[in-house]
Amino acid sequence: MFFADWIEKGVHLSTVQHAELHPDVFKAADVLIAHYAGRPAVIDSSRGIVHAESAETMRRTVRAAIGENALPNLHDLVLGNAPGRTSPEQITAFLNYVGLGYQFAAVGALVYRNARERGIGRDLPTDWFTEDVNP
Repeated sequence: MFFADWIEKGVHLSTVQHAELHPDVFKAADVLIAHYAGRPAVIDSSRGIVHAESAETMRRTVRAAIGENALPNLHDLVLGNAPGRTSPEQITAFLNYVGLGYQFAAVGALVYRNARERGIGRDLPTDWFTEDVNP
C-alpha cells in the first residue's frame, strides 16, 4: 500500500489493482480521476471475468476518502470535460477500476516517441519480448 506521507509535489500516482493507495492519498490528490466510477462491478474483458468483490472494495475505499460520485471518469478527462493538472506542483492520481492496460500502451507510445525525438535510450532486440512457441 502507498501512503500519503510518501507523496511529493508534482507526482502522478496510478493504481493497477484495487486498494493500492491508502485513502489519505485520495485526499492529498489535487486531481483525481477514475477509470470507471460508480459501476456495480468491474469487467475485465481481457479474461472475461467479473470482479465485483474487488470493485466493491475499491468503491468503499474511495467513498470513505472523497465520495465516489464526485470522481470524474478517464473519458471525461480525455474529452476535456474534467480538468486535469493545471500546475507542475499538483498531485494527480488515477484510479484504475478496470485494469485493461490501455493507458500503459498510450503512455508507453508517448515515452517512446519522446525518447526517439531526443535521441535517448536504446533499441532492444524484439526476441527479448517474444516467445518462439515452435523452437
